Amino acid sequence: MNRMTIHVCGVGGVGMSALAEAYHRAGHAVSGSDRMLDDGRLSPTLERLKRLGVALTAQDGRAVTSKLDALVVSTAIEEDNPEIIAARNARIPVLHRAHALADLVADCRVIAISGTSGKTTVTGMIGYLLTELGLDPKVVNGGLVSEWIHPAATGSVYWGSGDLCVIEVDESDKSLLAFHPELSVLTTVSADHYELAETKALFKAFASQSGRLLAMPAAARVMGLPVPTIPASPIRDEWGWGLAAGDGRLVHLRMPGAHNVQNALAALAVCYALELSIPDAVQALTRFRGIHRRLELAGIAGGIRVYDDYAHNPEKIAASWQAAREGCSRVLGYWRPHGYGPLNSLFDALCDTFSTLLTGGDHLYVLPVFFAGGTVNRLREAPEFVAALQARGVPATYVDSYRILEQHLCATALPGDTLLGMGARDPELPEFATHLVNALNMDRPPIP
Repeated sequence: MNRMTIHVCGVGGVGMSALAEAYHRAGHAVSGSDRMLDDGRLSPTLERLKRLGVALTAQDGRAVTSKLDALVVSTAIEEDNPEIIAARNARIPVLHRAHALADLVADCRVIAISGTSGKTTVTGMIGYLLTELGLDPKVVNGGLVSEWIHPAATGSVYWGSGDLCVIEVDESDKSLLAFHPELSVLTTVSADHYELAETKALFKAFASQSGRLLAMPAAARVMGLPVPTIPASPIRDEWGWGLAAGDGRLVHLRMPGAHNVQNALAALAVCYALELSIPDAVQALTRFRGIHRRLELAGIAGGIRVYDDYAHNPEKIAASWQAAREGCSRVLGYWRPHGYGPLNSLFDALCDTFSTLLTGGDHLYVLPVFFAGGTVNRLREAPEFVAALQARGVPATYVDSYRILEQHLCATALPGDTLLGMGARDPELPEFATHLVNALNMDRPPIP
């Protein structure tokens, strides 16, 4: 591919920032805009891109010039965005992120990871294992791999010299159909952005475009597909969830929870399909430190653990809550709905999930729906959701700000509790988790 000049609209988002970095590392000239830059603010991701060499601008159309070969957008960018209007007027191609990524990796042997849950962690695990096993792959992920984060890298990209490329592909906007991978993995299948029947039809279409499909047990059951060879099995002992490797060893991961064991099994299934050393892969898995905002430990204060997680749909929330409960007295969770549309479409399923999850002294705090701008229909609000939970007897409280949430948690949390923050999109969630650890340290004397 000849050197191009690319502008990425909404470059602060995790998927778009990863694409911008991938373009840059592939040798292209890259610029990007974001609404946050309109307000003169820089997120940690934007700061890393700036250090990397991506030129950052306000999202007002000024960056769209005749020098551009393409403007790249995501489904979240609306048609009246100034940059799209400027590109249309100048007859500059406007590419969807998925098509841009498909073009970028067209010469690679692509391994694509999809599913309604777990795909980001599985993509990161596979990418990490391939680097540890010496294959030097290219990886473009929808989350930050802990080992790859540094001041001039987003953490979502590894750009090696090998011919394998591992990518996360998205079902939420059906853009996974832009890809025709050599090998694909299907992690789980459930109703999320679409009803179950439509979701299954979408993944069936994706499978038909894949040279080989590995459907993990949870997905295989729903789709009626065979389960591939997985050279290990899940175990649970006094140390928690782990893996029984094929050579008889019992190993534990650095990431808690049964769902992360299933993610690890998916990564091992790929290694087996590629005929790589499974003992070496298992050993490498024990060193993997995880994905940013995937049940990430923000810290421990006064015997209280604070986790931050990207969970936003029923399946992810259930997995995170169950993992957080292991080894603690109770879970005090806080959740921010990531959009009005998802809250409305998943309202009953989310009520069912939280009604089942909360036991004993558990409590849930719900923040206002996150609104990133644009045109939306505010069909349901967070207070209405809390009222529906309370009507079912679920101990839930609506809090209208992080300040009020902090007051509740610092006044309520006791040694042995786990505080679990959940939600997508809102950049304040991980910042609040770190702040909360400091607040708990200040408000409580250390445990002897």
